Amino acid sequence: MVIKQGFEKHSIRADISRKFIKGSGISMDAVRTLDELNQGTTKVARAIPNAFRAFREMRDTIISDGKLSVKEKELIAVGIAVSIRCHYCVARHIKNALDVGASREEIAEAISVSILMGGGSALTYAAEAMNIIDQLSANG
Repeated sequence: MVIKQGFEKHSIRADISRKFIKGSGISMDAVRTLDELNQGTTKVARAIPNAFRAFREMRDTIISDGKLSVKEKELIAVGIAVSIRCHYCVARHIKNALDVGASREEIAEAISVSILMGGGSALTYAAEAMNIIDQLSANG
């Protein structure tokens, strides 16, 4: 299965089993979530290409090696995504973090900081984030 983020291609096997996060009421399938996100952002790119291009350029400028590595920046993004409870952001930035070499343990530690800052609501999304890590890690 090929998934596009913006117009960039990412390969993900579609054989991930669907998991349910006990007690949260959230059914999470990371591949489906990323596919929905990519379909939606493609529509946005077509509808408002200048704004999308400007956002993509800003993203590419910020998420590049500087004083912080790309991996460190993606770990920050994971923590923020959990704190703001953004379902699509959690999946996208965990995928990005894994792609640049972050380990499950590094991602979990970033999530722990978001729990500190976000309290109970961040804890419920931390459960979702751990499920996403497991699903996407299985895909390599």
